[in-house]
Amino acid sequence: MAKLNSLSNGMQSSFIKSYGVARSLSTCHSEVVELSEESLELECGGELPAGSLKVRYASWGLEDKKKPVVFIMPSMSNTPFAIDAVEKYGEKGWWNHVVGFGKKYGIDLNHFAVICASPLGSPFGSTSPLNYGTEKDDSFPVITPLDMARLHGKLLDFLEIERVHAVVGGSMGGMQALQFANEFPKRFGQCAAIAATHHTSPGTVALRSVQRKAVRMNPEKIEEGMRLARMMGMIGYRSREEFDKRFSWDPDSDSLEFEVESYLNAQADRFTKAGYDSECWLTLSKAMDLMSLDPSTLRGRNSMHCSRPGIKKEFMLLPYTTDRLMPPEELITLASELGRGNQTLVHIEVLPTEFGHDAFLVGKRREATMLCTRLKAFLEGGVEEVRKLMDSNSM
Repeated sequence: MAKLNSLSNGMQSSFIKSYGVARSLSTCHSEVVELSEESLELECGGELPAGSLKVRYASWGLEDKKKPVVFIMPSMSNTPFAIDAVEKYGEKGWWNHVVGFGKKYGIDLNHFAVICASPLGSPFGSTSPLNYGTEKDDSFPVITPLDMARLHGKLLDFLEIERVHAVVGGSMGGMQALQFANEFPKRFGQCAAIAATHHTSPGTVALRSVQRKAVRMNPEKIEEGMRLARMMGMIGYRSREEFDKRFSWDPDSDSLEFEVESYLNAQADRFTKAGYDSECWLTLSKAMDLMSLDPSTLRGRNSMHCSRPGIKKEFMLLPYTTDRLMPPEELITLASELGRGNQTLVHIEVLPTEFGHDAFLVGKRREATMLCTRLKAFLEGGVEEVRKLMDSNSM
């Protein structure tokens, strides 16, 4: 049987300490699961052998067997602590404005149990270049979001959870959610993908490929390469509209440095100080570029594997207007394909924002309300409830 090890209370993520938002909730349970007898076949070939697989996850409310389970799949920069677990684990959450107890939250912990697991390749506790093999080296294989989804499936096996109510994720988390829906059509009822894509476009690959070259440019100055990659990333994560509105054009009278340059330098400083592992970053960057899912396959599998006749699988796809990393057109294309299925219901909506790709992480009132109202309606009433919401209140 797989082995279960508890995380020590002192095990903390300095990265999220730099980027988290404070709110104390004491109901979190976190474990590192070692799947000692399991191997993982990889999409690009080869496998991760038995004895190498581990998953770090956090959960809220799993002890209540009556609550439907929502599986949150994190993005590249996110730990499994979707909300604060400061008192017990010293961890701050990254989705405190979306998950919590009460009607204002998109995922109401009064009604749902939540699992959030660190994906394959992440530096936050699951199998990755940090803990693979006998020492840190470059032997970690190429992985994809499908491989991440398969590891999530193994975690559910370990937890003896046959089916979850919903899989939810933003950005790389949305990729995992879509791949999970494709790989395990019998194991979920709803899928919400936010600021995500089913197929990475060449324009996005172009940006990430240059970022990876920056990181690898000088092995003796990896930190400087990570700084440059983070600066380029912030330009892609946010939007021109936000930058033009937020920053002054007037350069500093002494240094002639522009305000936006100071911002990018500060973001790079915070990122490198937090210590995100460069090999994990390179692994996940390449994995996202390799995201590719045939919409007809996703539609077909979910039409074939509906849990009961007349019960449709449901998808909610929420791109953002100013997302230049994963443009709205990509999820719109997916929605048009999924909508052709007789057993799938799809809600597609392009949400307005000035905050670009990162809008799903922004706790501003407008962005939080738009996301939470739709997510709440979807999880509690499905696509039809979201449509009723849209008809009654143009939020």
